[in-house]
Amino acid sequence: MLVALTALLGEAVIFLGNESGSMHLAASVGTPVVGLYGLTPPDIWGPLGVPHRIVAPRLPCQCAAPNLCKPNNPGGVYCVHRVRVEEVTTATLDLIEFETLKSIPNR
Repeated sequence: MLVALTALLGEAVIFLGNESGSMHLAASVGTPVVGLYGLTPPDIWGPLGVPHRIVAPRLPCQCAAPNLCKPNNPGGVYCVHRVRVEEVTTATLDLIEFETLKSIPNR
């Protein structure tokens, strides 16, 4: 199954998803990434080696899931629910435009 996922991600134009193994797998095969973050710091756990955009809420935030949040631990909050659709759309379109412009000769 991992071989099939790797092949699929290698053929993708872009990966849009949460902070996960699949996101890192997409980056490892050269697929540009829009990463949605809420539990871990993207500056430490972000994708490497590919064009990417990170979408994450500002911390600290008012917790959307009090039973899952850990007080005084910004890495333990469950803030991904605060990411707005508009932010994801903007990041995705920006990355697609970047990739499109990059492929045009003499740019």
